[in-house]
Amino acid sequence: MLLADEGGWRMVRGLRSAGALAAAAGLALGLGLLISAGPVRVLVAMAGATVVALVVYRPLIGFLLVIASLPLDVSGTLGETALTNLSITKALAGLTVGAIVLEGLIRHRPLGLRRFLTTETLLTAGLLGSLIASTALHPTQQSVAEILRQMVILLFVLVIVYFVDRPGRLRQVAWVLVVTGTVVAAYSISQRIMRPVSISEEWIAQAGAVLDVGEESLGEMLRTTGTFSHPAWLGLFLSICIPFTLGLCWPCRRIGWRVAGMAAVVLQVLGILSTYSRMSYIGAALAVALFIHRRRLGIGLLMVMVAAAIVAFPAMPDDFRNRVYSILEYRQSSSSLSRLGQQLAGGYMFLDHPALGVGPGNFEDRVMGYERRVPAALEVQPIGAHNMYVETAAELGVPGLVLTLLVLVASARQLRRSRMVADRGGEKSQALLWEAAGIGLVVFAASALFVHAQYRKEWWLLVGLAAASRQFMVAAAREHRPEARTS
Repeated sequence: MLLADEGGWRMVRGLRSAGALAAAAGLALGLGLLISAGPVRVLVAMAGATVVALVVYRPLIGFLLVIASLPLDVSGTLGETALTNLSITKALAGLTVGAIVLEGLIRHRPLGLRRFLTTETLLTAGLLGSLIASTALHPTQQSVAEILRQMVILLFVLVIVYFVDRPGRLRQVAWVLVVTGTVVAAYSISQRIMRPVSISEEWIAQAGAVLDVGEESLGEMLRTTGTFSHPAWLGLFLSICIPFTLGLCWPCRRIGWRVAGMAAVVLQVLGILSTYSRMSYIGAALAVALFIHRRRLGIGLLMVMVAAAIVAFPAMPDDFRNRVYSILEYRQSSSSLSRLGQQLAGGYMFLDHPALGVGPGNFEDRVMGYERRVPAALEVQPIGAHNMYVETAAELGVPGLVLTLLVLVASARQLRRSRMVADRGGEKSQALLWEAAGIGLVVFAASALFVHAQYRKEWWLLVGLAAASRQFMVAAAREHRPEARTS
């Protein structure tokens, strides 16, 4: 009797799964038919239905696809229809969350809410509360939009904690980042070789603030963006990918895998060079230097690399050398002076509104009101602060700035603890990946001094990994507990 009941329940669950899968695939097919993809509309719809079926069958696939789609912030828009604001990343994220809920309902899989209550997730939720409080004081349409963005980020962090619950998942995330970063870097290099005549409207409109080499007058995209909307975003993504690539290829015993890994690093570095992003140059150099330091390869190797860069520098293109010179000779760089002006205006904005700031997303609308307080040599424009910390302080006040810094510090400390626990447990490859995540977070923290990137999901991915790493520490403690008792 019990066996019959169990068999009946299995049949019911199977029918539920099949029905949900068919409904989701039908919905994807319908949405796909709305996408303006010309004669291949039906093929696009069928591809979408296939992806939906795979994600519903195994939500992990959707999670990995979300990470792989992070660079698609320009080419990932689903057509010029009512779905214009729906990107591929958002669609995949929503689909993945739906698959998680469906999996819990059908398989009665408990979520284990306690594992989601980490220092990192609570601080992220606190930052969301800071945005809501600031918006209540300075309500605008842009502020509401920023609240929604932070809510998506909080959900993104929680999804990472849900999926990255074992060492194999961490390795899968690292591989997806490395492969995606290498492909995007190769595409960026191909852009420079083919020298396309299109220019991203987002950053050419800000040419006076971000360019020094006159790309707008040449009519060519000398600063490549890959699939991103801005060269800086491409450089930031690749700078974070570099330590993961080194972390995966370094412990490989086979020469072929090591060579492939180093080739991927070279491609990523070349992709960064093609962006002409000074922030990315600093980030990439910091990533490599920290990895060498952590591997205890010696100051000698680092000096050899610096000497090689100095020798090769005169052979670099003039535009590249001018970008590097502008880091040191900032007083002769219009973009550097403009950034200093933006940050000084942001500082005055923070001093005028220290409690809750001027409201999230309101910096660009308010900054021109501080133009008279900034020296004439420093240009002020209605754009971002080019400094995440300054812009966060100006928009959210002291609470937002403190919470942002606490997220960075808490995540860095947790990644360090996870590396040490894995190292003591003999999990060298896992320790190396936690170390790579920690280096990536340091690279981002340094890069954030030059760009307003508080909502970039690349660094929130690292925060999510830090929050997920607590599960690894609990598992390691359970494994060593019997040994402690027997000894």
